[in-house]
Amino acid sequence: MEAAVRAAAGRCLAGLCFDMGAKDAAVAADAVDTLCALLEDPDLGARRAACAALVSVTTTDEGKRRMVPAEPRPRDAVAAIIALLAEPDAYLTTAACKLVANVAVHPKARAQLREDKECLPAIDALIAGPGTDQDALVAQHARIAKDAVLWEP
Repeated sequence: MEAAVRAAAGRCLAGLCFDMGAKDAAVAADAVDTLCALLEDPDLGARRAACAALVSVTTTDEGKRRMVPAEPRPRDAVAAIIALLAEPDAYLTTAACKLVANVAVHPKARAQLREDKECLPAIDALIAGPGTDQDALVAQHARIAKDAVLWEP
């Protein structure tokens, strides 16, 4: 499938998933696995769209559970999210921070995020950003993500 088609499909799903019924339908249709695979797509637009769709889907409990499935998937979704935190694209890193905050509610995901050697340093780097208006928005979401990762029950 062409990169433009993957990106358009992800954007469409992200838009549709503002509706709770659409989120549930996406989860039921195993969209989480497909979207997780797209987090590592070579096309920036596809990564952006997949991340945005997952931000929406993971506002549901089942969406969060699907991010940490009982059966391992070929690609580790949490590791893919962590890799997105180092992307040079502000839109993508902002969405990745939102996704970290969402999935950190799940204890297994939170433990994986907390234990990863790259996660918190990447978040801290986003918080410290160079100081542009766009960096301020990224930093705001990075602080929220860090709080979610470090939260203790």
